[in-house]
Amino acid sequence: MAGIKCGWDGITGKGKPCKAWAVRGSDPPRCVAHGGSAGRVGAPPGSKNALKHGAYSEPDEQLIDLDDVIADCKRRFVRLGAYIDEHVADLEVSDYRALLALHGQLASRISRLERDLQKMGGGEASDFMQVIGEALDRLSKDWGVKL
Repeated sequence: MAGIKCGWDGITGKGKPCKAWAVRGSDPPRCVAHGGSAGRVGAPPGSKNALKHGAYSEPDEQLIDLDDVIADCKRRFVRLGAYIDEHVADLEVSDYRALLALHGQLASRISRLERDLQKMGGGEASDFMQVIGEALDRLSKDWGVKL
């Protein structure tokens, strides 16, 4: 006795009708892929394979401006300085050196951002931060270390 082919009326991904064997007792005759099995067709409950994460969608918020970036860098600069002061006794010398280098890089970044903002004609760059930035740039060049 010959088997029954899948009676699915749709078109497969290759553009042809399904020619798979139907599951015995399925009514209408369907293959496993098209609903002939007794079990549920499709992904199991809770599957996150097709989850839409939004990483490539348009952002909901408007992009922040340079003033916001500078303010965020300054907050982080202050927090990092406080962390270093608070944990100076607990830190290894290499970790302490790395944190101080990071602190210096952040100060340099802030001064560069403020200079860029001033060149663009927006905001008011602090003279103090500009002097710090120039000093860090000079030290960076003299010591051969990127600050």
